[in-house]
Amino acid sequence: MPSFVSRHEPVKKKEELALREQVLKNAIAGNYPQDKLLKAAEKYKAAMIGMLKAKIHYTLEMDYKKKTSPFDIPTPEAEIIDWKEKSVEAIIEGFSS
Repeated sequence: MPSFVSRHEPVKKKEELALREQVLKNAIAGNYPQDKLLKAAEKYKAAMIGMLKAKIHYTLEMDYKKKTSPFDIPTPEAEIIDWKEKSVEAIIEGFSS
């Protein structure tokens, strides 16, 4: 019996993304200095890209097993490129409004 719980979805990436989102929201609400806001936004951006990559991997794995995936990502590669090109200021602005 394995000593770890098998995962059927990218749970760890979802949790990391939720944590980074909360940290970014707290940094914005707490009027943190600009350098801390930028670091929080960079970490959120990295977590989002990681989550998208995990969804792609999971979808490909489900296709290989001939099962349906719960994720509906029409063009995941394009979304990853969009997130890579998005500036941290735009991410902060998106959460500020």
